[in-house]
Amino acid sequence: MTRLSELVGIDRRFARSARIDADLNGTPPLVGYVLQASVAKSLLSLALSQSEHSQGAFTWTGPYGGGKSSAALLVANLVAGQKENRTIARRIAGKELTAAYAKAFPEDNGPWKVVAVTGGRVALRETVANAAAATFAWSDQQRNEAAKSDACLISAIRRMGSLRSSGTLIVLDELGKLLEHEALGGGDIHLLQDLAEHATRSTGRLVIIGILHQAFDQYAARASRDARQEWAKVQGRFHDIGFLSGADETVALLGRAITSPTSPVAFQGVAEATAQAVAKRRPTDVESLSRALAATWPLNPVTALLLGPVSRARFAQNERSVFGFLSSAEPAGFQEFLSATDNGSETYGPDRLWDYLASNFGMALAGGHDGGRFSLAFEAIERAGAKGGPAHVAL
Repeated sequence: MTRLSELVGIDRRFARSARIDADLNGTPPLVGYVLQASVAKSLLSLALSQSEHSQGAFTWTGPYGGGKSSAALLVANLVAGQKENRTIARRIAGKELTAAYAKAFPEDNGPWKVVAVTGGRVALRETVANAAAATFAWSDQQRNEAAKSDACLISAIRRMGSLRSSGTLIVLDELGKLLEHEALGGGDIHLLQDLAEHATRSTGRLVIIGILHQAFDQYAARASRDARQEWAKVQGRFHDIGFLSGADETVALLGRAITSPTSPVAFQGVAEATAQAVAKRRPTDVESLSRALAATWPLNPVTALLLGPVSRARFAQNERSVFGFLSSAEPAGFQEFLSATDNGSETYGPDRLWDYLASNFGMALAGGHDGGRFSLAFEAIERAGAKGGPAHVAL
């Protein structure tokens, strides 16, 4: 028999993560990018806030692997991409979103500049200064002069952004890593507060976007109460935009990520039955959801629907994106299933997904917000195994 691993693959463009500082001038991350309706709505909210209210300072908060970095790459190319990349970005964004960004980021004094920052376990000011130096082609002396203080750095960025340029867009990807570093080192994040204040007063010529997985104060969870409150005040300077994909959107992306032959006829019937069951609980387009679920074979349709919500959970500081799960070789994971399963009617069901979570996160599942439910589930499965057979355990 032919193994499923010989028939099923994962599209590499879904498996890799966008890195805005490295990918800004490269086309591969944008080619094939799928703009979800929920993401388009969030991006439109930013453009309207910028053009109508000159907000200037934003945070994007959403789960790990939710496509925030790719969305930031799209925005950066809409605002200041090279000709080929901007053409691709406009085609992906569509007319309405492209027009909104043209209004929010007018080019009346030359092209915009983009300071693309990817956070790490280093100081906030140093990281921003290094990214600005790369954008504005500063010498080492100019970079060191700018990095002397928060005020010097902001002044240098604003000055360079006004020279033959319509403004500066600062994108702080992986901002959480920078916040964690400052929290562990007892540092402060007043640079962010100052940047936000300058952005709001810049009449649309300085815009900053910080990309996060959770609120500011959560990164300072071990700090004092006063410190957490201070960090929460800093985030109050930013307009937060949530990035949460709908379950049906995640299913559609899964179908595009999994490359496989046409799903078996019997599986298509199961996909349709699952979509009809979903429609009884909430409004949905049964026909389009059926097609999307059928495209996720050999994932069980119920598993495909569960993966989105599961990926948004956080288990003891461990996170997995949907597409990281598809590609990883972790115990009880999707790749192990493909390698061990013959081409037939068997699919990667919800019971296998539970085994994957239990194998890779263990009792950390019981330590989160849903810890009580997970503990009850562990006990129920143990009782089923003691009193019944494999079918009872799977159920």
